[in-house]
Amino acid sequence: MCHVPRETKMNYNRSMFNNNNNSKDNMKKTYDIISYGNLKKMNRDAQWKKKNQYIPEDIMQAIKGKFVIVSHQFPHNDVEQRLVLFAGEKFPNLLLDVDFKDLKNITPLNLER
Repeated sequence: MCHVPRETKMNYNRSMFNNNNNSKDNMKKTYDIISYGNLKKMNRDAQWKKKNQYIPEDIMQAIKGKFVIVSHQFPHNDVEQRLVLFAGEKFPNLLLDVDFKDLKNITPLNLER
């Protein structure tokens, strides 16, 4: 059994569409996003550390300056979390392996309808 840090367990059940159950918050949706700057740094680290999944440079150029949505995430092994990213209709499923410490770069974005 692998050890999963506490902060990872807290983020484990986050998904692209987190709905609040409070009656006054029924009109809110929360998305987990990563800015392009943080994505570029995490992707460069994944390539440098020879992780299994990273985003190819041509795709990084195509999404330059945009944020991505974390649609799903799960522990990949003892030291990595695998992120499934949505970057628009052209790139609906990008995979990126990141260190657990890099999960702090995921930002919740609350939207009201």
